[in-house]
Amino acid sequence: MVVEDMHDWAHFRYAVVLEFEGNTHREKTLALEMLTQTCTVAEYKQQFDSLVYKVRLFDPSVGGMILVCRFVLGLEEI
Repeated sequence: MVVEDMHDWAHFRYAVVLEFEGNTHREKTLALEMLTQTCTVAEYKQQFDSLVYKVRLFDPSVGGMILVCRFVLGLEEI
């Protein structure tokens, strides 16, 4: 990655993602999809929020109803 080739923030961000992504995006997305509650709701929410943050580093468009549904699906049935 050569800084001189970066014309704006979007190009720089894209170059950083390409440089360091590896399998991280896929791994974090899969972890978010597979996350289920095995602890308190507060701890589950903390794990969920952490994964959402990591996934959004690579894809800021992730959000809305998809995350609401994913969160509810991962909750333990009472």
